[in-house]
Amino acid sequence: MPRVKRTAEEEEARRDGGEFIESLDRGLRVLQSFGTEHRPMTLSDIAKVSNLPRATARRILLTLQKSGFVAGDERLFSLTPRVLALASAYLSSNQIVAVMQPLMDDISTKAREVCSLAILDGQEAVFVARASPARVFSAGIDIGYRLPAYCTSVGRVLLGRLSNEELKSAVEAMTLTAQTPETVT
Repeated sequence: MPRVKRTAEEEEARRDGGEFIESLDRGLRVLQSFGTEHRPMTLSDIAKVSNLPRATARRILLTLQKSGFVAGDERLFSLTPRVLALASAYLSSNQIVAVMQPLMDDISTKAREVCSLAILDGQEAVFVARASPARVFSAGIDIGYRLPAYCTSVGRVLLGRLSNEELKSAVEAMTLTAQTPETVT
């Protein structure tokens, strides 16, 4: 079971102390842990994936449950649709998405093809906008979908925007795992 890793920025903020709120970081790690499985998770699974003691994970889960972000029966826990409010806040406040969505809709309609917009988030390309003409089958790549940057076309395009120094640093920080037998690592 993969663990939720802290980004380089999170590690730096943690080391710097001061303005870093450890409890908030832990709560966010618990929320992110649900993305590692495609099913409800036990307390033990969540504690392991988020790298937290069971007692800490339990208190966080009960807090998230009381806030409406998690549903559970003391044995199995799952996210509720309320977490979509977090994604909605990002999408509605992001200027790039707001500006690009009408253009993408137009391009998609004229080309009769799916049009997607992704950004680089650490080691991954994250899809933040999508337009699809009527009656075109979607391959399951929706808003929020993440792909490894090093071995996908969209990720390589985004990495191509980095300076040589930034690219070298980014690639050195990546875990290069073969996704298929043909993946170049």
